[in-house]
Amino acid sequence: MSTKFRNRNLLSLKKGISVLLVIFPWFVSAYGQVIKSSVKSSSGKLPGASIVALSFKGNTSSDLQGDFTLTAPDTGMVSLQISYLGYQTRIFDLHLKRGINDVSPMELAVGDGSALAEVIVSGTMAPSQAKAFSIKKQAVAIMDVLAADAIGKLPDRNAAEAVQRMQGVAVAKNHGEADVATVRGTPFAWTSVLFNGTRLPSPNVMGNRSMPLDAIPSEIIQYVQVAKALTPDMEADAIGGSINFVTRTSPSKRTLGISGAGGYNTFSKNGTYNGSLVYGDRFLDNKLGMILSAATWARQWGSDAFDVSYNTGMANDQEKNSIGSVMLKRYIGERQTKGINLGSDYKIAPGHTLFLRAMFNKFDDIRPVYEAYVDYNKKRFQYNNRYSHYQTAV
Repeated sequence: MSTKFRNRNLLSLKKGISVLLVIFPWFVSAYGQVIKSSVKSSSGKLPGASIVALSFKGNTSSDLQGDFTLTAPDTGMVSLQISYLGYQTRIFDLHLKRGINDVSPMELAVGDGSALAEVIVSGTMAPSQAKAFSIKKQAVAIMDVLAADAIGKLPDRNAAEAVQRMQGVAVAKNHGEADVATVRGTPFAWTSVLFNGTRLPSPNVMGNRSMPLDAIPSEIIQYVQVAKALTPDMEADAIGGSINFVTRTSPSKRTLGISGAGGYNTFSKNGTYNGSLVYGDRFLDNKLGMILSAATWARQWGSDAFDVSYNTGMANDQEKNSIGSVMLKRYIGERQTKGINLGSDYKIAPGHTLFLRAMFNKFDDIRPVYEAYVDYNKKRFQYNNRYSHYQTAV
Protein backbone atom coordinates (compact mmCIF):
# COMPACT_ATOMS: atom_id res chain seq x y z
CA MET A 1 0.00 0.00 0.00
CA SER A 2 1.41 3.38 -1.01
CA THR A 3 1.90 6.35 1.30
CA LYS A 4 -0.45 8.38 -0.90
CA PHE A 5 -3.28 5.86 -0.34
CA ARG A 6 -2.73 5.86 3.43
CA ASN A 7 -2.84 9.68 3.47
CA ARG A 8 -6.12 9.58 1.56
CA ASN A 9 -7.65 7.27 4.21
CA LEU A 10 -6.40 9.54 6.98
CA LEU A 11 -7.94 12.56 5.24
CA SER A 12 -11.30 10.72 4.95
CA LEU A 13 -11.20 9.86 8.66
CA LYS A 14 -10.55 13.50 9.55
CA LYS A 15 -13.48 14.59 7.40
CA GLY A 16 -15.74 12.05 9.13
CA ILE A 17 -14.72 13.31 12.56
CA SER A 18 -15.36 16.88 11.47
CA VAL A 19 -18.86 15.95 10.30
CA LEU A 20 -19.58 14.26 13.67
CA LEU A 21 -18.36 17.32 15.54
CA VAL A 22 -20.75 19.45 13.50
CA ILE A 23 -23.71 17.06 13.94
CA PHE A 24 -23.20 16.28 17.65
CA PRO A 25 -24.09 19.76 19.02
CA TRP A 26 -27.21 19.78 16.85
CA PHE A 27 -28.14 16.28 18.14
CA VAL A 28 -27.73 17.34 21.78
CA SER A 29 -29.72 20.50 21.10
CA ALA A 30 -32.52 18.55 19.45
CA TYR A 31 -32.75 15.56 21.80
CA GLY A 32 -30.72 16.42 24.88
CA GLN A 33 -33.25 18.39 26.97
CA VAL A 34 -33.48 15.92 29.85
CA ILE A 35 -36.05 16.49 32.60
CA LYS A 36 -35.10 14.94 35.97
CA SER A 37 -37.58 15.25 38.80
CA SER A 38 -39.77 13.26 41.21
CA VAL A 39 -43.41 12.95 42.23
CA LYS A 40 -44.44 13.24 45.86
CA SER A 41 -47.37 13.86 48.19
CA SER A 42 -47.77 14.90 51.79
CA SER A 43 -47.15 11.25 52.82
CA GLY A 44 -43.93 10.82 50.81
CA LYS A 45 -42.70 9.88 47.35
CA LEU A 46 -45.14 8.28 44.88
CA PRO A 47 -43.77 5.31 42.91
CA GLY A 48 -45.52 4.36 39.69
CA ALA A 49 -46.96 7.79 38.95
CA SER A 50 -47.90 8.41 35.30
CA ILE A 51 -46.11 11.33 33.58
CA VAL A 52 -47.41 12.35 30.13
CA ALA A 53 -45.98 15.19 28.06
CA LEU A 54 -48.71 17.37 26.56
CA SER A 55 -46.52 19.62 24.41
CA PHE A 56 -44.51 16.81 22.80
CA LYS A 57 -44.68 13.03 22.40
CA GLY A 58 -43.33 11.35 25.49
CA ASN A 59 -44.43 9.54 28.64
CA THR A 60 -42.90 7.63 31.52
CA SER A 61 -43.60 6.56 35.11
CA SER A 62 -41.80 7.19 38.38
CA ASP A 63 -39.61 4.46 39.90
CA LEU A 64 -39.73 2.98 43.40
CA GLN A 65 -38.16 6.16 44.81
CA GLY A 66 -40.67 8.38 43.01
CA ASP A 67 -38.05 9.72 40.55
CA PHE A 68 -38.42 9.93 36.79
CA THR A 69 -36.49 11.06 33.71
CA LEU A 70 -38.02 12.34 30.48
CA THR A 71 -36.40 13.73 27.33
CA ALA A 72 -37.89 16.70 25.46
CA PRO A 73 -37.09 17.44 21.78
CA ASP A 74 -36.58 21.20 22.22
CA THR A 75 -36.00 23.97 24.75
CA GLY A 76 -38.64 26.42 25.92
CA MET A 77 -41.98 25.91 27.65
CA VAL A 78 -43.38 22.39 28.03
CA SER A 79 -46.34 20.95 29.92
CA LEU A 80 -46.36 17.68 31.87
CA GLN A 81 -49.51 15.98 33.11
CA ILE A 82 -48.98 13.86 36.24
CA SER A 83 -51.61 11.45 37.54
CA TYR A 84 -51.69 8.92 40.36
CA LEU A 85 -54.29 6.58 41.76
CA GLY A 86 -56.27 8.38 44.47
CA TYR A 87 -54.69 11.80 43.82
CA GLN A 88 -55.70 14.84 41.78
CA THR A 89 -54.23 15.03 38.29
CA ARG A 90 -52.06 18.14 37.81
CA ILE A 91 -50.40 19.87 34.88
CA PHE A 92 -46.97 21.40 35.44
CA ASP A 93 -45.50 24.02 33.09
CA LEU A 94 -41.71 23.98 32.83
CA HIS A 95 -39.19 26.19 31.04
CA LEU A 96 -36.46 23.94 29.67
CA LYS A 97 -32.91 24.95 28.97
CA ARG A 98 -30.41 23.06 26.89
CA GLY A 99 -29.01 19.90 28.51
CA ILE A 100 -30.11 18.47 31.84
CA ASN A 101 -32.90 20.20 33.73
CA ASP A 102 -33.16 19.35 37.45
CA VAL A 103 -36.70 20.18 38.51
CA SER A 104 -37.89 20.33 42.10
CA PRO A 105 -40.30 17.54 43.22
CA MET A 106 -43.82 17.80 41.83
CA GLU A 107 -46.44 17.43 44.54
CA LEU A 108 -49.93 15.97 44.10
CA ALA A 109 -52.88 16.47 46.42
CA VAL A 110 -55.24 13.73 47.54
CA GLY A 111 -58.32 13.56 45.33
CA ASP A 112 -61.70 14.46 46.79
CA GLY A 113 -63.77 12.52 44.24
CA SER A 114 -66.05 15.53 43.59
CA ALA A 115 -65.66 15.22 39.81
CA LEU A 116 -67.16 11.74 39.71
CA ALA A 117 -70.86 11.37 39.00
CA GLU A 118 -71.12 7.63 39.74
CA VAL A 119 -71.92 6.07 43.09
CA ILE A 120 -68.67 5.45 44.93
CA VAL A 121 -68.11 2.88 47.67
CA SER A 122 -65.31 4.42 49.71
CA GLY A 123 -63.06 2.88 52.33
CA THR A 124 -59.76 3.35 54.03
CA MET A 125 -56.47 2.25 52.54
CA ALA A 126 -53.00 2.76 53.93
CA PRO A 127 -50.74 4.96 51.75
CA SER A 128 -48.14 2.22 51.25
CA GLN A 129 -50.77 -0.24 50.03
CA ALA A 130 -52.09 2.35 47.56
CA LYS A 131 -48.52 2.75 46.29
CA ALA A 132 -48.28 -1.04 45.93
CA PHE A 133 -51.31 -1.07 43.62
CA SER A 134 -49.79 1.70 41.53
CA ILE A 135 -46.45 -0.15 41.25
CA LYS A 136 -48.34 -3.23 40.05
CA LYS A 137 -50.30 -1.17 37.54
CA GLN A 138 -47.22 0.49 36.03
CA ALA A 139 -45.00 -2.62 36.03
CA VAL A 140 -43.83 -4.00 32.70
CA ALA A 141 -43.76 -7.59 33.96
CA ILE A 142 -46.63 -9.72 35.29
CA MET A 143 -46.22 -8.72 38.91
CA ASP A 144 -47.94 -8.71 42.29
CA VAL A 145 -46.92 -6.21 44.98
CA LEU A 146 -47.50 -6.41 48.72
CA ALA A 147 -46.90 -3.47 51.08
CA ALA A 148 -45.85 -3.33 54.73
CA ASP A 149 -49.34 -2.33 55.86
CA ALA A 150 -50.79 -5.54 54.43
CA ILE A 151 -47.95 -7.61 55.89
CA GLY A 152 -48.55 -6.16 59.36
CA LYS A 153 -52.21 -7.20 59.42
CA LEU A 154 -51.30 -10.83 60.12
CA PRO A 155 -48.65 -12.29 62.44
CA ASP A 156 -46.20 -13.34 59.75
CA ARG A 157 -42.93 -14.25 61.43
CA ASN A 158 -40.55 -14.07 58.49
CA ALA A 159 -40.23 -13.08 54.84
CA ALA A 160 -41.36 -16.48 53.55
CA GLU A 161 -44.60 -16.36 55.54
CA ALA A 162 -45.27 -12.83 54.28
CA VAL A 163 -44.86 -13.75 50.61
CA GLN A 164 -46.93 -16.96 50.86
CA ARG A 165 -50.13 -14.86 50.93
CA MET A 166 -49.55 -13.68 47.36
CA GLN A 167 -51.13 -15.41 44.37
CA GLY A 168 -48.95 -17.95 42.60
CA VAL A 169 -46.48 -18.35 45.50
CA ALA A 170 -46.01 -21.59 47.45
CA VAL A 171 -43.74 -22.25 50.43
CA ALA A 172 -42.16 -25.20 52.17
CA LYS A 173 -42.56 -25.45 55.93
CA ASN A 174 -40.29 -26.81 58.61
CA HIS A 175 -41.98 -27.60 61.94
CA GLY A 176 -44.93 -25.41 60.99
CA GLU A 177 -42.92 -22.37 59.85
CA ALA A 178 -42.28 -21.36 56.22
CA ASP A 179 -38.64 -21.22 55.15
CA VAL A 180 -38.34 -21.23 51.32
CA ALA A 181 -40.66 -19.96 48.58
CA THR A 182 -41.31 -20.70 44.93
CA VAL A 183 -43.33 -19.02 42.16
CA ARG A 184 -45.83 -20.80 39.89
CA GLY A 185 -45.24 -24.25 41.40
CA THR A 186 -41.75 -24.69 39.94
CA PRO A 187 -38.85 -26.21 41.94
CA PHE A 188 -37.51 -23.94 44.65
CA ALA A 189 -34.17 -23.61 42.85
CA TRP A 190 -35.93 -22.01 39.85
CA THR A 191 -37.08 -18.94 41.79
CA SER A 192 -34.55 -16.16 42.32
CA VAL A 193 -34.61 -14.02 45.47
CA LEU A 194 -33.53 -10.37 45.45
CA PHE A 195 -33.19 -7.69 48.09
CA ASN A 196 -33.56 -4.13 46.83
CA GLY A 197 -32.99 -5.45 43.30
CA THR A 198 -29.74 -7.28 44.14
CA ARG A 199 -29.63 -11.03 43.55
CA LEU A 200 -28.88 -13.03 46.70
CA PRO A 201 -26.52 -16.01 46.43
CA SER A 202 -27.80 -19.33 47.68
CA PRO A 203 -26.21 -20.91 50.78
CA ASN A 204 -27.05 -24.34 49.33
CA VAL A 205 -28.51 -25.55 52.61
CA MET A 206 -31.06 -27.75 50.83
CA GLY A 207 -28.67 -29.11 48.21
CA ASN A 208 -29.90 -26.68 45.54
CA ARG A 209 -29.92 -22.97 44.72
CA SER A 210 -32.94 -22.11 46.87
CA MET A 211 -32.70 -19.22 49.33
CA PRO A 212 -33.96 -19.72 52.92
CA LEU A 213 -36.08 -16.80 54.10
CA ASP A 214 -36.81 -17.82 57.70
CA ALA A 215 -33.91 -15.69 58.97
CA ILE A 216 -35.46 -12.41 57.76
CA PRO A 217 -38.15 -10.80 59.97
CA SER A 218 -41.18 -9.50 58.12
CA GLU A 219 -41.06 -6.18 60.03
CA ILE A 220 -38.05 -4.86 58.05
CA ILE A 221 -39.82 -5.25 54.68
CA GLN A 222 -41.49 -2.30 52.97
CA TYR A 223 -42.60 -3.96 49.71
CA VAL A 224 -42.60 -7.46 48.22
CA GLN A 225 -42.53 -7.68 44.42
CA VAL A 226 -43.30 -11.06 42.84
CA ALA A 227 -42.57 -11.23 39.10
CA LYS A 228 -44.19 -14.28 37.50
CA ALA A 229 -42.59 -14.02 34.06
CA LEU A 230 -39.13 -13.13 32.81
CA THR A 231 -38.40 -9.73 31.32
CA PRO A 232 -35.12 -8.72 29.60
CA ASP A 233 -33.84 -6.91 32.71
CA MET A 234 -33.96 -10.09 34.85
CA GLU A 235 -31.35 -12.79 35.20
CA ALA A 236 -31.96 -15.92 33.17
CA ASP A 237 -31.93 -18.23 36.19
CA ALA A 238 -35.36 -16.98 37.31
CA ILE A 239 -37.18 -19.68 35.35
CA GLY A 240 -40.14 -19.82 37.70
CA GLY A 241 -40.09 -16.14 38.64
CA SER A 242 -38.40 -13.76 41.05
CA ILE A 243 -39.19 -12.35 44.49
CA ASN A 244 -37.79 -8.91 45.30
CA PHE A 245 -37.90 -7.73 48.91
CA VAL A 246 -37.61 -3.95 49.29
CA THR A 247 -36.47 -2.92 52.75
CA ARG A 248 -37.75 0.17 54.54
CA THR A 249 -36.48 3.55 53.33
CA SER A 250 -36.36 7.00 54.90
CA PRO A 251 -39.78 8.57 55.45
CA SER A 252 -40.78 12.09 54.44
CA LYS A 253 -41.50 13.01 58.07
CA ARG A 254 -40.81 11.68 61.54
CA THR A 255 -42.15 8.15 62.05
CA LEU A 256 -42.22 6.00 65.16
CA GLY A 257 -43.78 2.58 65.51
CA ILE A 258 -43.55 0.10 68.37
CA SER A 259 -45.27 -3.27 68.60
CA GLY A 260 -45.15 -6.19 70.98
CA ALA A 261 -46.98 -9.44 71.66
CA GLY A 262 -46.71 -12.46 73.88
CA GLY A 263 -48.17 -15.90 74.38
CA TYR A 264 -47.83 -19.24 76.05
CA ASN A 265 -47.26 -22.67 74.53
CA THR A 266 -49.16 -25.27 76.53
CA PHE A 267 -47.19 -28.15 75.00
CA SER A 268 -43.68 -26.89 75.74
CA LYS A 269 -44.91 -24.99 78.82
CA ASN A 270 -42.90 -21.90 77.93
CA GLY A 271 -43.63 -18.34 76.90
CA THR A 272 -43.44 -16.84 73.43
CA TYR A 273 -42.90 -13.18 72.61
CA ASN A 274 -42.10 -10.81 69.77
CA GLY A 275 -41.41 -7.08 69.42
CA SER A 276 -40.47 -4.54 66.77
CA LEU A 277 -39.34 -0.93 66.55
CA VAL A 278 -39.41 1.44 63.57
CA TYR A 279 -38.05 4.98 63.79
CA GLY A 280 -37.37 7.38 60.93
CA ASP A 281 -36.78 11.10 60.55
CA ARG A 282 -35.19 13.75 58.34
CA PHE A 283 -32.40 16.16 59.29
CA LEU A 284 -30.34 19.01 57.82
CA ASP A 285 -33.30 20.80 56.21
CA ASN A 286 -34.72 17.51 54.90
CA LYS A 287 -31.51 16.67 53.04
CA LEU A 288 -30.58 13.72 55.24
CA GLY A 289 -33.10 10.97 55.95
CA MET A 290 -32.66 7.91 58.15
CA ILE A 291 -34.74 4.96 59.26
CA LEU A 292 -34.02 2.19 61.71
CA SER A 293 -36.15 -0.92 62.04
CA ALA A 294 -35.49 -3.84 64.36
CA ALA A 295 -37.44 -6.94 65.26
CA THR A 296 -37.08 -9.96 67.50
CA TRP A 297 -39.05 -13.20 67.79
CA ALA A 298 -38.60 -15.89 70.44
CA ARG A 299 -41.01 -18.80 70.30
CA GLN A 300 -41.20 -22.14 72.03
CA TRP A 301 -42.56 -25.14 70.19
CA GLY A 302 -42.98 -28.85 70.68
CA SER A 303 -44.31 -31.88 68.88
CA ASP A 304 -44.67 -35.63 69.28
CA ALA A 305 -44.01 -38.22 66.58
CA PHE A 306 -45.07 -41.85 66.50
CA ASP A 307 -43.40 -43.94 63.74
CA VAL A 308 -44.29 -47.60 63.21
CA SER A 309 -42.68 -50.07 60.78
CA TYR A 310 -44.27 -53.40 59.83
CA ASN A 311 -42.69 -56.72 58.87
CA THR A 312 -43.83 -56.50 55.25
CA GLY A 313 -40.90 -58.67 54.09
CA MET A 314 -42.10 -61.75 55.93
CA ALA A 315 -43.22 -64.76 53.90
CA ASN A 316 -46.27 -65.42 56.04
CA ASP A 317 -49.21 -63.15 55.23
CA GLN A 318 -50.20 -62.91 58.86
CA GLU A 319 -46.68 -61.94 59.94
CA LYS A 320 -46.59 -59.18 57.32
CA ASN A 321 -49.11 -57.25 59.42
CA SER A 322 -47.08 -57.55 62.59
CA ILE A 323 -45.17 -54.59 64.04
CA GLY A 324 -41.41 -54.69 63.61
CA SER A 325 -40.34 -51.53 65.41
CA VAL A 326 -41.75 -48.43 67.06
CA MET A 327 -40.09 -45.02 67.33
CA LEU A 328 -41.42 -42.41 69.78
CA LYS A 329 -40.06 -38.86 69.36
CA ARG A 330 -40.58 -35.70 71.32
CA TYR A 331 -39.30 -32.30 70.17
CA ILE A 332 -39.12 -29.43 72.65
CA GLY A 333 -37.40 -26.62 70.79
CA GLU A 334 -36.92 -22.88 70.59
CA ARG A 335 -36.64 -20.57 67.59
CA GLN A 336 -35.19 -17.09 67.75
CA THR A 337 -35.23 -14.55 64.94
CA LYS A 338 -33.45 -11.22 65.24
CA GLY A 339 -33.08 -8.59 62.54
CA ILE A 340 -32.05 -4.98 62.11
CA ASN A 341 -32.31 -2.73 59.05
CA LEU A 342 -30.74 0.70 58.50
CA GLY A 343 -31.65 2.95 55.60
CA SER A 344 -30.38 6.41 54.79
CA ASP A 345 -30.44 8.89 51.91
CA TYR A 346 -28.78 12.25 51.33
CA LYS A 347 -29.99 14.76 48.74
CA ILE A 348 -26.89 16.24 47.13
CA ALA A 349 -28.86 18.36 44.65
CA PRO A 350 -32.30 18.25 43.01
CA GLY A 351 -32.51 14.95 41.19
CA HIS A 352 -29.31 13.58 42.80
CA THR A 353 -29.54 11.41 45.93
CA LEU A 354 -27.15 9.02 47.64
CA PHE A 355 -28.64 5.90 49.26
CA LEU A 356 -27.28 3.62 51.96
CA ARG A 357 -28.97 0.37 52.99
CA ALA A 358 -27.68 -2.24 55.40
CA MET A 359 -29.25 -5.11 57.28
CA PHE A 360 -28.28 -8.04 59.47
CA ASN A 361 -30.50 -10.96 60.40
CA LYS A 362 -29.90 -14.09 62.47
CA PHE A 363 -32.02 -17.17 62.98
CA ASP A 364 -31.36 -19.75 65.72
CA ASP A 365 -33.17 -23.08 65.63
CA ILE A 366 -32.59 -25.12 68.79
CA ARG A 367 -33.95 -28.68 68.63
CA PRO A 368 -33.54 -31.05 71.58
CA VAL A 369 -34.92 -34.46 70.58
CA TYR A 370 -35.91 -37.31 72.91
CA GLU A 371 -36.30 -40.70 71.22
CA ALA A 372 -37.43 -44.09 72.46
CA TYR A 373 -36.88 -46.95 70.00
CA VAL A 374 -38.31 -50.47 70.40
CA ASP A 375 -37.22 -53.27 68.03
CA TYR A 376 -39.54 -56.26 68.57
CA ASN A 377 -37.73 -58.54 66.13
CA LYS A 378 -34.38 -58.19 67.91
CA LYS A 379 -35.95 -57.66 71.35
CA ARG A 380 -34.04 -54.42 71.80
CA PHE A 381 -34.89 -51.08 73.43
CA GLN A 382 -32.90 -47.89 72.82
CA TYR A 383 -33.23 -44.39 74.24
CA ASN A 384 -31.57 -41.35 72.59
CA ASN A 385 -31.26 -37.72 73.57
CA ARG A 386 -29.92 -35.44 70.85
CA TYR A 387 -29.29 -31.71 70.86
CA SER A 388 -29.07 -29.71 67.64
CA HIS A 389 -28.49 -26.01 67.11
CA TYR A 390 -28.87 -24.60 63.58
CA GLN A 391 -27.97 -20.99 62.86
CA THR A 392 -28.52 -18.87 59.76
CA ALA A 393 -27.20 -15.32 59.27
CA VAL A 394 -28.02 -12.97 56.38
